[in-house]
Amino acid sequence: NILALDSYRNFEMMKGNVLKSITLIEHQPENFSRAMITQCSILFGLNYICEDREAVDNLYSRHVQFGDWMQKALSEYCVLEHANTKNPNRRIKIGYVAADFNGRHPVSHFGAALLGLDREKFHVTVYSCKPQKDNKVDMREMADKWIDLVGLNPSVAIAAITTEEIDILVDLTGWTVCNRLDVFACSAAPVQVTWVAYPNTLGMSNVHYRVTDAITDPVDTTQPFAEKLVRLPNSFLCYSLLREPDQLPPVAPPPFVKNGYVTFGSFNTLPKIQSS
Repeated sequence: NILALDSYRNFEMMKGNVLKSITLIEHQPENFSRAMITQCSILFGLNYICEDREAVDNLYSRHVQFGDWMQKALSEYCVLEHANTKNPNRRIKIGYVAADFNGRHPVSHFGAALLGLDREKFHVTVYSCKPQKDNKVDMREMADKWIDLVGLNPSVAIAAITTEEIDILVDLTGWTVCNRLDVFACSAAPVQVTWVAYPNTLGMSNVHYRVTDAITDPVDTTQPFAEKLVRLPNSFLCYSLLREPDQLPPVAPPPFVKNGYVTFGSFNTLPKIQSS
């Protein structure tokens, strides 16, 4: 039973048993849809246990292998020529492909800054690839246009992008749940970028740039990437409030005042904590 296996795999992953979780799905028979789910889990999980140079190179190879496989599997949908108007004086059309613009996920807070572009120079379209229900904040009003890609097959999803003549398509999901990297594999826009959501290469030749910084990816890094690295001068991301400051709860006194010692906290997920 695939659903039972997925539940068990997720359970092991959340316990921090990353290798066991990956082993459970490593050799499953797969159609395209199933391959997207399982390979996404494998690639994402391997980031948690990438501890030496051999593992780094292996992880890069795994990304490239699956990226190549996906581009070939979807080759019939690949956009060979874009009809974008070649007028240097018009607004540049930016498309953000995101699963987590829901006001709850951290990408919502990082993405809010990306949506605040000068509208005299840029037109912003959000392509949502996860059902938007129980949202903490409705981010739709922050974009010029909001298009739902949930449940659309690759051909229809790609048409939703090419019809808008998007100039720069930005992935804000990476190899995480509900991604739409299929449209990137098919070159839905002439310039394609990955940013914020994923800590590694996507492994696809059709994705041209990865936005980062000199701390996350030092200039002298030897880690391989399929994309060209574009380093922002300070940080590659910026946290933004999605509510007005007066809507936030009051700041509590620091615990060390009562305890007499400093308590450190970390908002993270358990698989990141490994025995090594």
